[in-house]
Amino acid sequence: MAFGLGRPPFVYEEAGTWRGFELDIMRAAMRELGYEVDNHHLPNARLYIALSDASFAAAVAVQPEPGDNSCYSRESISEYVNVAISKSSRHVTLNRVQDLSKYSVAAWQKAHRNLGREFEALYGPNAEGPHLERYTELGDQAAQVRQFWLNRFDVLLIDKTIFAWYRQQLRSSLPTSESVDMHPIFPGRASYYVVFRDCKLRDRFDQALARLKSNGRYRAAIDSYLE
Repeated sequence: MAFGLGRPPFVYEEAGTWRGFELDIMRAAMRELGYEVDNHHLPNARLYIALSDASFAAAVAVQPEPGDNSCYSRESISEYVNVAISKSSRHVTLNRVQDLSKYSVAAWQKAHRNLGREFEALYGPNAEGPHLERYTELGDQAAQVRQFWLNRFDVLLIDKTIFAWYRQQLRSSLPTSESVDMHPIFPGRASYYVVFRDCKLRDRFDQALARLKSNGRYRAAIDSYLE
């Protein structure tokens, strides 16, 4: 199965071992179905084409493409709360998505898929304008957070949980205690799913994941990384 990389506590590598609650939840659900997970980790952009390689049975934590009739799970594997973050000392004012064009901005790969129509119009594949010269997408979210603390850009677009994780991890090497402002300019939560090669396996997985959510094991797996 194909997983992303560099998105702790959702999925990450520590001392040569891959961890994260997406991995834990997939292992628990697939074990109920009689399978063991052989996890391989790819940059986020490559997850969307992982099933073109016949050796992969599924790709974890992706979103359906418009018009894509592949076998996506009906139950989400994870959810993200994305915000814009700036250092308080920079006095960034963000009341709406369009205000981002005034600043240098960094996000994850294909962020336009997740941040709403206004963001896609501003930074999506068909966007135009000089503000694009100050927009960067990085595949490694550790690099995003590190560069934020090194003042490489004004605004970081990221999930709140991922940012908090890296802020703690980097505190011994970077001045991460500096005050920050969180700007909730994006709508709702971003839900991610598992896409399977076999639709029958998808159906069985949905049932197993629903059980994990109803019996509390799903929530416990998440909380174990946030304590």
